[in-house]
Amino acid sequence: MVIICIVLKRRRQTPNGASRFPRTEDDDCELGKLIENPEYVRNGIHQLKSRNILYVIGQLGNSVSTSGKKITEEYAKNHIMSYEYHNYLDISRRFSNLCSEKVFKLNCVNFIDGWGGLWNENPCERHDTLNTIKKVVEQSQTIENKKFVIGIRTEIKDNLNCKLKALVIHMKENESLLLDSISTYKRQTLMEEIKLLQNSCSERDCGCKSLNLEQVSGIHQEPIGTYLVVKLMGLDHTMIPEFLLREVGPLKAMSNHFERLMERENIWSWLPYFVCLGYYDEEEFRPEIADGFYISNAMLSSYESIEKYVKRIQIQNLVPMWSTTFCCDPDVENKEKNEREVCVFRHNFLYICAFHACFKKYPKQILLFCNLDAILQLVRPKGYLDQLTIEADDIEVNFFCEERLKNLAKDNVLLEHPLIKDWKIGKKKKIKALGQYSKMVR
Repeated sequence: MVIICIVLKRRRQTPNGASRFPRTEDDDCELGKLIENPEYVRNGIHQLKSRNILYVIGQLGNSVSTSGKKITEEYAKNHIMSYEYHNYLDISRRFSNLCSEKVFKLNCVNFIDGWGGLWNENPCERHDTLNTIKKVVEQSQTIENKKFVIGIRTEIKDNLNCKLKALVIHMKENESLLLDSISTYKRQTLMEEIKLLQNSCSERDCGCKSLNLEQVSGIHQEPIGTYLVVKLMGLDHTMIPEFLLREVGPLKAMSNHFERLMERENIWSWLPYFVCLGYYDEEEFRPEIADGFYISNAMLSSYESIEKYVKRIQIQNLVPMWSTTFCCDPDVENKEKNEREVCVFRHNFLYICAFHACFKKYPKQILLFCNLDAILQLVRPKGYLDQLTIEADDIEVNFFCEERLKNLAKDNVLLEHPLIKDWKIGKKKKIKALGQYSKMVR
């Protein structure tokens, strides 16, 4: 699953005619090299032979999507079936618009991911997530020539588990492929990746030289996989010591890195615009967002320094990433058949870290201008923090609800979010206190 993006209607050209963003290997492909393990793939294919559903479960960065797609494709080829990849939001829409039997093709293996949210679970979508999983499970139990591979993050599965059991949905051990454990193959591959990272560095005293698998495997501050940890360390070796500090961990280390880039390098001053909009179109500058951060169009004209953090995809692949209800840009829906390319962060975790850095510096502007998907997934009031979210204080919660949601506050789905729940409770308490005070004055 992926991702915040910069839309490029025309690729910027360097003097020699080459694209400013040369085609680099897709991050999924890079991770795919690590997990193209016959052990994982064979196990998944074997499990799928005797049942119609397989759950591929793992932490962010443990190649859930790559593994699930590989199993889906290989099983389909081996059994003369077609295969398709879906985001759960697309499937949810189809269940709303079609009779259940027509949502999926016959003789097809379907991989579905994106459950709960693009970056983190959105409480507003929990009911929809549960309802869609239930309908997919029902399809797997009643229609023999349809197969389903469900890719789901460990923490989202844990959050949904009790409610799934209430719906009599159990992700049984013989229906699940767990990617978080360290196998012999995985250890060997990770050691090779660490060695590659070290060999690519010419600095004799760099922190990467003493890096080892035990240190990387010992990082448990955030729910991200060891493959991703190694990839992040490779972006800037100066971050390695901070990554390894148990009191810091990957999320804080990467967020601190983005904060320093914004302070030190003027080229990164546009990062809040990037985070807020979700994509950057060179020909459609959005002053209503940029003005909130004192960002000019000229600041967005050069961004070579971010090349190692990004990759390119077609804009039509952006469409299923966004929530159908809270997409920050309604025009995204009109881009489904557009094949021009967009530039995206290499991994969702990079967006999460950039969001944290920008929220810390500009909390009110982010709450006012940022796409609602990100806010609802990544911001919580006091007492509701999880491993990927950031805490808003009472003043910020009140500002968000009264300024940003004034036209949406009556939406019943939004009322499921802790930010709105706490705000409603706070308002009721204030009204009650004011009433009591009025009686005393009388």
